[in-house]
Amino acid sequence: MASGGNERSSISHHKQAGGYKQKLFEKRKHLKQHVGDQKQTKTVEHLSETVLNGFEVLWRQNFLCDLAVITREKTFHAHKLVLVSCSDHFYDHFVEKRDFTHGDELVNLADLDSAIFEAILECMYTGKINLTEGNVEEILRVATSLGFFLIQDACEEFFMDHLDLKNCLQMLDTAFKYSLNRLSDKALGLSAKNFRSVTKRQKFKDLPMEQVVALYKRDDLDADHELEVFNNMIDWIEDDKQARRPHASNLLATIRLPLLSPATIVDSVESVSFLMDIPDCQTLVKEALHYHCMPSRQSVLQSPRTTPRRTIKNLSLLTVGGAPRLKTEPVSGEVRRYNVEGKAWDSLTDLPEPRHHHAVAVLGGFLYVAGGEKIFTNTTPTDTVFRFDPRLHTWLQVASMNHKRQSFPMTSLNGMLYVLGGREDEFKALSSVEKYNPQLDVWEEVPSLSSARRCVSAAVLNGRLYTAGGTGGGSNICTLDVVECYSPTNNKWQSKKPIQEARYFAHLLPVKGSLYLFGGASVGNMGKISCVESIEKYTPTSDTWVTLTSMKNPRSEFGCACLGSKIYVVGGHNWSTKERLSSVDSFDVDSQIWSDANTVPILAPLTGIACCALTLFDDMPLEPKKKTEDVKRDKGKE
Repeated sequence: MASGGNERSSISHHKQAGGYKQKLFEKRKHLKQHVGDQKQTKTVEHLSETVLNGFEVLWRQNFLCDLAVITREKTFHAHKLVLVSCSDHFYDHFVEKRDFTHGDELVNLADLDSAIFEAILECMYTGKINLTEGNVEEILRVATSLGFFLIQDACEEFFMDHLDLKNCLQMLDTAFKYSLNRLSDKALGLSAKNFRSVTKRQKFKDLPMEQVVALYKRDDLDADHELEVFNNMIDWIEDDKQARRPHASNLLATIRLPLLSPATIVDSVESVSFLMDIPDCQTLVKEALHYHCMPSRQSVLQSPRTTPRRTIKNLSLLTVGGAPRLKTEPVSGEVRRYNVEGKAWDSLTDLPEPRHHHAVAVLGGFLYVAGGEKIFTNTTPTDTVFRFDPRLHTWLQVASMNHKRQSFPMTSLNGMLYVLGGREDEFKALSSVEKYNPQLDVWEEVPSLSSARRCVSAAVLNGRLYTAGGTGGGSNICTLDVVECYSPTNNKWQSKKPIQEARYFAHLLPVKGSLYLFGGASVGNMGKISCVESIEKYTPTSDTWVTLTSMKNPRSEFGCACLGSKIYVVGGHNWSTKERLSSVDSFDVDSQIWSDANTVPILAPLTGIACCALTLFDDMPLEPKKKTEDVKRDKGKE
């Protein structure tokens, strides 16, 4: 590879060669990896600039030049060493062909424009090139043909600086032609943001299929609804139907058909006869209809076609339900999200039923809520399970658990949901473990825990399910330090080293290859309940627990979720102060520092509250809204 090229271009534009060229490549790679590694090796500053400046002086004085390049109007003198180092064309001419002729030599490039070659030659000696709207594309074309790929980066920067709504489609064509990935992404982004206006242009109708597909794939494509994107695709095909019909399945694969209603799929998609004559298109339509026919399976049927367009919001912290301070107050039925920018809690949706001491988990981008109690008695758990779709803001009741339970955890593992232990009534704890299969919409029993327990914590790490702590049935007299690990591969539980401080109503979370155990409560010798202040960390490779630090505000019966490297604890009860909490604290796993600077309290103190991290989407209608007269007409039909 010529030393003036870059690694990206060398791999994608030409073959790897042996001999001097390969040694040059390996030498530069070695230098990038090892400069400064050895104390004895020092870098001579500015040497490369000095060498290049020296060559420029010699070139301008036409001194020691050993090469003459003939272009259309002018002949240029240069140094072989410089051209060979910068250009793969000259490298191949002199090195690959083993042409080591000494003295002046002629290279005939008579088809090249002299001004363009002069600008490129000057760049080889100075590292600078003068680009204008009038010469940039020709310089890019010639530099590419000469294998001087660093100029591509400069041209790409120029194009990006001059990109606007008027020329975005032309720039897109250039980006695809020369594999300018950054320019392509920026041009596609601008086109997607202005989808309706851009697609009305004749230039869009003339775009090649690859560029249209790239645009339709964009998550940030700004259409009013997905049906608009589909109709636009049909219009583009119809503009040259004979030539474009063979590409219909590739185009339809970019349309998010599962986000359309079954009625719309039947009325607006299946009614396009030429699409339905293509087997691959039939398969895509069936996929979309199956997505709606078996809604319980949607959590395991996720794909790019089930993801709404427009900007995806950051992973959001949610609180779900919770018990109020007084038994006379209603149990919370709200799902709230924390707005990091506004530093406020917003209402996201309402639960189908109020819940406290329930469990939540995320599977396939859906929120599942299971068990708990609707009223504040601690005697009447429920077995019902609901699933929330953040794309449509809708709830679906799925199969109920085999056991009613509260004060239990739920986790997701290998496309399944697992619930463990819990309280079945005021006195009875469960050892039962159930697995939910969304493919079949059924709960199945798996091997039980070694003993009945409630208020146990659980988490998944490295494809295994871990449990820690908990308490037995009846009164809180047997706080547990037990740790067990379940392997779905052999369908067995295995005992692990116990936690250092027994606790129940704690939370176990996986972060960066370790498990972190937060908070909880324990029962002393005299039956007094107090909060556990320590945070423990488990390393599975060594099967060891270590104590890290203390809770900022000790608590049990709280909600807990991880966003990135921060763990949030929300609400709960402090047994030491007999106080129900509304505070929200965040723990940075990297620095091991607590903070409440970026959080605000929840609206009211709640215990038995659940938390999770869920990706939310900007509101975007997936189908056009019906006009008022259409709604009235539909009601009339009923």
